[in-house]
Amino acid sequence: MKKLSLFLVLLFFFQILNAQFGISAGYKPITAKNWERVIGEHPSNLSGNESNESFANGIHLGVDYWFRLKNYRVEFVPELSFSRFTRIYTLGEGKEDFFNAQFLGLHFNTNFYILDLKGDCDCPTFSKEGNSLEKGFFIQLAPGVDYIFNSYKTDGNSQKANDIVPSVGIGIGIDFGLNDLLTVTPMVKIHHYFNAEWEGLNTIYEPTKLISEDLNTNNVTQLFAGLRIGLRLDSDKY
Repeated sequence: MKKLSLFLVLLFFFQILNAQFGISAGYKPITAKNWERVIGEHPSNLSGNESNESFANGIHLGVDYWFRLKNYRVEFVPELSFSRFTRIYTLGEGKEDFFNAQFLGLHFNTNFYILDLKGDCDCPTFSKEGNSLEKGFFIQLAPGVDYIFNSYKTDGNSQKANDIVPSVGIGIGIDFGLNDLLTVTPMVKIHHYFNAEWEGLNTIYEPTKLISEDLNTNNVTQLFAGLRIGLRLDSDKY
């Protein structure tokens, strides 16, 4: 048993020493028009007019694993990510109503280095001669799937609803190799989520509001602006 435990520990550290992974973080505005329309019907909006109450900008966190084609500058960066968006109504006597939309996503990010597609770049170090913009610029396609955790909470009521939705993203970025191990990549990207459903959202204000069930479903758009830090301990293989 001790030998097996030692073997598993050594195997784990061997994998770490051969890892090619990264972490990313950034801000994400979200657009979910139907959900925002329902949220805008909150009883504290006494005017009685339709309004849109946007979610606050969320924070994106992600971890990924990196690999690439051998002869072409096409790199694959599958990513597990999390982002959260909130809308809070502050009521009297210290009471608050919370709306939360949380996205746990698995995205198969694929980077195309279109200015250097057949290049022999010693990436990510850029130690070979050449223009860093040409070697580092890429377009990213990011198909994926997300598990959405939606919730509404107030002192007198709470509601939760989950959904699984497909998504697709497109963005641009540029790699800056700091040394043989580290790459810093600023990126902007837009993600589109198809037919995301918040089941029961239209009923949370009953009986004070009558809201169409159709507003529980909408397409969701998120814009990501942030930074990825890549660590490639076996970059000498490429």
